Amino acid sequence: GKYPSTRFMGSKAKLLTEIWGVASQFKFDTAVDLFAGSGIVGYMFKAEGKSVISNDYMALSHVFARAMLENSSEKLSANEAAALLEPHHPSDGFVENTFRGLYFSDDDNRLIDTVRANIAALKNPNKHAVALSALIRTCFKKRPRGIFTYVGHRYDDGRKDLVMTFRDQFLDAAGAISQAVFDNGRVHRAHHGDAVSADFGESGLVYIDPPYYSPLSDNEYVRRYHFVEGLARDWSGVEIQQHTLT
Repeated sequence: GKYPSTRFMGSKAKLLTEIWGVASQFKFDTAVDLFAGSGIVGYMFKAEGKSVISNDYMALSHVFARAMLENSSEKLSANEAAALLEPHHPSDGFVENTFRGLYFSDDDNRLIDTVRANIAALKNPNKHAVALSALIRTCFKKRPRGIFTYVGHRYDDGRKDLVMTFRDQFLDAAGAISQAVFDNGRVHRAHHGDAVSADFGESGLVYIDPPYYSPLSDNEYVRRYHFVEGLARDWSGVEIQQHTLT
């Protein structure tokens, strides 16, 4: 299936043909995507039949990899996705109270809290990852420029993604991410940790796309995406730590 884009800074979605053109010259069964980001390159390796290890220090990248790389079978039906939008479980009101007037409308903030509460109650970890990925993607697409370094809506140019309701965006995202789930017959692993201290045991091809650095521009990933990173960490509860992959 087509990988659902996330507007993630530095995504290599448009360069996959060139990247695979180089990688395909080597013989390997396992690919390590060391700085996974949006996960698009790891997903490409999965589509090419490889076993993939995905790693990133950001929790939202880990959620994407859990949903569409490590997960090879679990999807959300249209009814399951729609049910997540209804108030079935008590909400803590965190987004509504903490981010009022900053990024989304009061109604959308309230809906985010509803979806958060429902996702937290999901027992299946893979469906949990799919649902949370859909929520994160919805927040990206409903935010002008897809970033959270400013408040208000001054960059709202009326494009379709911004006109669509939050509810419709979530249903669309859940469908797109579920469609992207497939099984290539291999085992894949999503890890959340520091690439510098990680110990990868397998031999194979390592794809390295480290974060950009410049003192002259606003290009720090957590600063740009702190709101959706918070949604991901709310679920994962995983601190950045050294991972030994065996």
